[in-house]
Amino acid sequence: AAAIREVEEETGVRARILGDAGTTNYVDRHGRPKVVQYFVMSVVDDPGSRLADDEVDTVAWWPVSHARTTLSYPRDSELLAAIEIRIPATISATRPRPT
Repeated sequence: AAAIREVEEETGVRARILGDAGTTNYVDRHGRPKVVQYFVMSVVDDPGSRLADDEVDTVAWWPVSHARTTLSYPRDSELLAAIEIRIPATISATRPRPT
């Protein structure tokens, strides 16, 4: 529930979790250790892009190939590559089965 709420607060997009996307660990610019859990999600409702502010530079939908070129940190590129491999399996595992 916290991840869904955070996505909506940060982007304005309501989403649902499809599966786990991995975890990263790093030290922030203030020297504090951080652990971030990521999820593969699908959009439930997108009321339109949130305006940029001090927390969000932009909200946009891009193909993975373009998103990869916009990331600031190597750990994010590595995570995206791992997610790209898992996306088809995650989606098929959460798709309703025909009855």
